[in-house]
Amino acid sequence: MPMSLSGHELVGIAQEIATVQHDGEQYGGGPFIAHPRAVAKLAEMDGYPPEVMAVCWLHDVAESRGTDGWELLDEIPSFVVVEGVVSVTSFAGQSETDKMTRAKSHPLGTVGKAKDSTHNLATTLLNPARTTEQDQFGAILKYARYIGSLGVIPTPEEINIYLALRRDRGEDR
Repeated sequence: MPMSLSGHELVGIAQEIATVQHDGEQYGGGPFIAHPRAVAKLAEMDGYPPEVMAVCWLHDVAESRGTDGWELLDEIPSFVVVEGVVSVTSFAGQSETDKMTRAKSHPLGTVGKAKDSTHNLATTLLNPARTTEQDQFGAILKYARYIGSLGVIPTPEEINIYLALRRDRGEDR
């Protein structure tokens, strides 16, 4: 695998990894891959760089595999992207507070978790499987808490500065 990729190539690799991993999985009554696709699209629509879109594509891969996410270093040549994915990977028994603290520990994770929670909130409102108000409103409140607990979401410009600094320091492949 080449060590330096264009943004388009980086997103393409992330999309392929997610597509293969989530093949046959379901989300909200449809193919699971529609979820990371929508999360990445939300990041793209806001003008975030390819590294953020890659995190969005990959944000559920480690959980689906039952891993911590670090194995992605063998599949995608961006340490910063893998750090972002690891920061949003949930573990069994992890509290909401711990989950959000981890997401906030990395700028790409913060954005990825915000876009993930935004899509989850939207699909909760549209999901016919949520048949009771208790179930629907409970899920809505959970995702609203997630978004609120993230605090200020880094802008695309701030993310670009962060990525440039990491590259300048040689901290990304």
